[in-house]
Amino acid sequence: MASARCANARELACGRASSNRVASRGRRAVCAPRRAVESSGLSEIVTLDSGIKAGFIVFGARVAALGLGKAKQGSDVDRALEDCAARGIDVSDLYYAEDQGEQRWYLVGNWKVPRAGDAKYGDGRMSQELKSRVRYHDAKAVADEAGVSYVDIDEHTALYPTTPKRALELRRRLTAAGFETKWD
Repeated sequence: MASARCANARELACGRASSNRVASRGRRAVCAPRRAVESSGLSEIVTLDSGIKAGFIVFGARVAALGLGKAKQGSDVDRALEDCAARGIDVSDLYYAEDQGEQRWYLVGNWKVPRAGDAKYGDGRMSQELKSRVRYHDAKAVADEAGVSYVDIDEHTALYPTTPKRALELRRRLTAAGFETKWD
């Protein structure tokens, strides 16, 4: 009964409930004409033309960002390959040594059979692996100077299956021995 009384009081304060919209904030009743609420909709602010323009801008920005990111990954791989060559690090296991079979006609898209000399991984993974090999090589040089043992890291491939894990473990051991390694 109390809620019905409040609803009736709001209707009386705002006029007729059918022509006005009532929004209550706490104990006060705020009335706004229905026409004002409906006419200030989103359709007046955003039109189809502005929506299409915004869509093209967002699509263009995403394509540009993806293209620039892919180019950056390619340049990172080139730079890391130069670092590996300068340090004498073997990277031949990251490339196919021989052709990997025949063309599969039933696969859709731009898929092709890996040939001898093609990279086994994409640019992102290849960049990570090459950087990790450079870091591991540099950390091994510091460990040799410091007298820190790392032979077990190379032997236990089950514990350290990837180069980044090996590099991090060797860095942890160097830090525990009081030597700091600098990674870019």
